[in-house]
Amino acid sequence: MTYVATIVDQMPRIEKHRKSFLKVLVAAFCTFVGKATAANLARFGIREKRIRRWFHKPFDWPSLHIAALKHAGVLENKLLACIDATFISKAGKHTDDIGAFYNGKVGRSERGCEAIHLGILDACEHTAYTLACEHTRVDAEDNRTKPLLYLDFLSKHAPLLEQQGITHLVADGYFTKKSFLPGALTLGLSVIGKLRKDASIFKLYQGKQKGRGRPKKYDIKLDFQNPRRGMKYRRCRAEGLDLYWQDARSKHLGVDMRVVVVRQWGKEKNLGILYSSDLSLDALDIVRMYKLRFQQEFIFRDGKQHFGLGDCQMRKRVARNEHLEASLCALNLQRLEDRELWDDKDARVISMGKWKRLKSTQYAVERFLVDSACDPSDSKFKHAFDNLRNSLLHAA
Repeated sequence: MTYVATIVDQMPRIEKHRKSFLKVLVAAFCTFVGKATAANLARFGIREKRIRRWFHKPFDWPSLHIAALKHAGVLENKLLACIDATFISKAGKHTDDIGAFYNGKVGRSERGCEAIHLGILDACEHTAYTLACEHTRVDAEDNRTKPLLYLDFLSKHAPLLEQQGITHLVADGYFTKKSFLPGALTLGLSVIGKLRKDASIFKLYQGKQKGRGRPKKYDIKLDFQNPRRGMKYRRCRAEGLDLYWQDARSKHLGVDMRVVVVRQWGKEKNLGILYSSDLSLDALDIVRMYKLRFQQEFIFRDGKQHFGLGDCQMRKRVARNEHLEASLCALNLQRLEDRELWDDKDARVISMGKWKRLKSTQYAVERFLVDSACDPSDSKFKHAFDNLRNSLLHAA
């Protein structure tokens, strides 16, 4: 809780009662055992009524995330933005934003909720953090498609990305749509993503123009099954990859892009077809940036397994969004606390399971000492707590 208090106290615009609530709330999300429902969190130092009351009052969570990353020095590294959605299992007839969404775990659409997540990728330390998250809106009166809803979500937080100097957005193949990609480019972001294997992409014409008539824009259509025709080649021995790349244009999307066909060294089967709207990026950098996108999946995994990302039992949209943000804020702060213990930032393995076990055990011991009329902050307990931390964090 000390690390949480340090971050919250640095934000002067938060009222005193909100600061007190955030400190105990994040501590409860880091120590709870079982489900992260309001009733269960009440067993870990915070009243259920207090949680429900504050969760119906929206809070500026992205500012808290930025303050935490700034305090840890993460904002000084090379950063990228990433966007993706994750399925949230939820039953009920009166829950806001419940509908049919794709569940990647089972490979089909199911009834439930979906959370759209905007994260920050640290290219220097190969990890990811949360910037913003909310439920995908389901409204009978709103006829917008999901890509348009995602674009609206991105546009709300684009100024914050600009303030931090983040200019590149990494997204998977779902976001390579005409309803999303051109809009993301108008926000000042360069998009790195994935193309379908049957995408219609034309090489940009770079030859000599004729004297009369309209200048020629396009050359041949790229054949991704035979990339040697019309694409440049590069072998990356360290990564064991063969890369074929070319500057091209998608007529359907109306976007110029640098296309990269990725193959395993010496193989004829494509591993993927990537692109970047920033034509100045190197082909290998595009591959590395897209590969870094998978760090966002670890946020979803740790959030659901250890921080109650999908455990909210409230019905209202505002309360459910607050639960998402609180869960991911606790995960952010726990990752940053873990980061402080490592000297070599390039060789880190984060285990949220170990941290959760440590926090819950430490809370139980402190509560036992308080109930026994002992002071947990006494120096004679410090050595015991240090030994407990080391044994739990370094256990196999």
